[in-house]
Amino acid sequence: MRRPPIWAACEVMSFGLLSRFYSNIKFDREKKRIATTYVLAIDSLKSLLEHTVYLRNLCAHHSRLWNRRFTITVGLPVSRPSGLIDSFYGPQNRRIYNSLVLMIHMLKIIEPETHWPNRLIVHLRSLNRKFIHHMGFPADWQSRPVWHEVSRSGSIDTD
Repeated sequence: MRRPPIWAACEVMSFGLLSRFYSNIKFDREKKRIATTYVLAIDSLKSLLEHTVYLRNLCAHHSRLWNRRFTITVGLPVSRPSGLIDSFYGPQNRRIYNSLVLMIHMLKIIEPETHWPNRLIVHLRSLNRKFIHHMGFPADWQSRPVWHEVSRSGSIDTD
């Protein structure tokens, strides 16, 4: 009996199962090959997957995110890529800001033509500054590399 290719199996996995699947890969060299695709270390990708499952579940159950202090945090990469590292805001690691930075990083790799980061910036700019603060955003967030690159990459869509 032939097994389906891994890409086909991943298409039907839940995100939680995909996260556990990555964590349970036996050989680090295989985990590293996957993590390298996203310019992350093994532990950073594992942590990001676990955190994203948590975020997805919060959203699926209509929980608020904007001022939430997360109980499951993401382990921030510490050495690469530099533009990503320079975009984090360490003191607010339990807020949504760093999660959004990582999502933008991942989306640029997975779907380079996506307009989601642009739409996110439009939305963030429309909010009262006090909401931005409660989301863990630093005062200079728009000038940090990840956000600056999104703004510079073309017109900011409003769709």
